[in-house]
Amino acid sequence: MLFFSLFKTLHTCEVKVELKNGLVVNGRIDTVDQYHNIKLTNVTAEDPEKYPHLASVDELFIRGSVLRYISIPPEKVNLELLHESCRRSNPLTKP
Repeated sequence: MLFFSLFKTLHTCEVKVELKNGLVVNGRIDTVDQYHNIKLTNVTAEDPEKYPHLASVDELFIRGSVLRYISIPPEKVNLELLHESCRRSNPLTKP
C-alpha cells in the first residue's frame, strides 16, 4: 500500500516506465490501482525505431506485473508521506 499511496498523489505527473521486456515509455499517469496497474496518456516510446507500432498510441494500460521501473521526477516525490507510511507499516515503531 506504500507505493499505491505515492502513485495516487502523482496523478498527471510525467514519468518514465520500463517494462520487463525492455520497452521504455514516457507518459503522464492517468490512473493507478492497488496492483500497480497504470494507465498512461501522452505516451511516447524511448526508441521509436525499435517500436514503430507505438507511434500511433496515445494511451497505454500497463499491467503491474510487467513493470520493472517507474522513474518519477524528484520534485514530485512527497518524502513526508513516504516517511509516515514507512513508520506506520514498520512493526518495530508501533507502541
